[in-house]
Amino acid sequence: MSLFRSTPYGEERLCRGCVNRGYGEDAWQPATSEFWPMSNGRLWFGRCRACESDRKAGTHSVVPSDMRMAA
Repeated sequence: MSLFRSTPYGEERLCRGCVNRGYGEDAWQPATSEFWPMSNGRLWFGRCRACESDRKAGTHSVVPSDMRMAA
């Protein structure tokens, strides 16, 4: 499975943190500095900005963990 994909709107990158949280198709983020942090003037694809801010805040996710099991 590729971590990048091309769309009519530009390149997207799959965030593994969002995948682990169960976001499904919403785990794909545009490959821009709006969604991914910068490191030494380059995009860093370790964690998207949402995952990074959750990590810094000490929270687990926006979606409660029991919501992932619903369906």
